[in-house]
Amino acid sequence: STQSTGVVVSPWHGVFRTIRVRGRREDCAVCGDHPTITRPISVEVGGCERGPPVSDRITAEELQTMLNPTIIDVRPAVEFGICALDRSTNYPIRPLLQGKCEVDLGSDVTIVVCRRGNDSQRAVEWLRGQYPERRFRDLIGGRWCETED
Repeated sequence: STQSTGVVVSPWHGVFRTIRVRGRREDCAVCGDHPTITRPISVEVGGCERGPPVSDRITAEELQTMLNPTIIDVRPAVEFGICALDRSTNYPIRPLLQGKCEVDLGSDVTIVVCRRGNDSQRAVEWLRGQYPERRFRDLIGGRWCETED
């Protein structure tokens, strides 16, 4: 089969990113055999992907008001080494999703952050499956300020 790709452009930051586009899924709400989304709609996570409920996503402003949350940063170690939130712990997304990280959960609520917000949503879904008794929240947009990148 032929691998499809797409280009994501961020004109504000001058970034071009090539992504792989997965194949069609029969059960997809957009492109599946029986689509339930048939017109453009506004969603936090679009198309075939699932993500945390909107109520479990927080803004950078909300994060700043939280008292001593556990913060997991799922960016690659090299990015984490360049800049990171105070009191955050790095668990890169790939080893995390492969179950190769022993996650230390301190507080009642764990905030998951990444660079753009996509990997943190994936990590929240995975962590919920591993630790169903815990609460995980995702930082909307990934970054915590415009100067970090």
